[in-house]
Amino acid sequence: MGYYSDVFGYNGGMEKFREVENKFVSSLDGLKIDTKKNAVSTFKNLWMGEKEYAKHYTKRLNKEGSITDEFDYLSKTFTALNSDEVFFESYDSVDLWDRVFYSKDDNWAVVVAQNGKILTSYRINSTIKDTLSKHEKMLNAKISKIGVSDEFQSKIRTIAEKLRKL
Repeated sequence: MGYYSDVFGYNGGMEKFREVENKFVSSLDGLKIDTKKNAVSTFKNLWMGEKEYAKHYTKRLNKEGSITDEFDYLSKTFTALNSDEVFFESYDSVDLWDRVFYSKDDNWAVVVAQNGKILTSYRINSTIKDTLSKHEKMLNAKISKIGVSDEFQSKIRTIAEKLRKL
């Protein structure tokens, strides 16, 4: 963990990691996955706001062509959240940091902010290593690979499996 344990202390760093997970897991209670329509309509509640969701969705659909529709966007997001590739990014201010989830299968990343809301979900056009390296250089980010709690992993895996069946 390096930098994070130096700044937060080992337990403090772990508390920060788990805090994001707990907030995100709590927000998942509002996700309705009984039908595609309900899943799509409640997915935007996991984001920083509906305007931010709409902006990112429109960009992925129209400008990039990286998704086919809102359900595809939701599915790729949960595939990445279900991945073992999770990174912790901290910036110059100790109070500003994000978690980056990455799916090798789709070359897709999801960034979850410290408030437990999705900042963005997008296809990576290079490699995750190159992307994180750019974050280190351009944003002066400090990055560590981390894991997720069993509770987070279980909740996300259950949702991802249900989405695949819709």
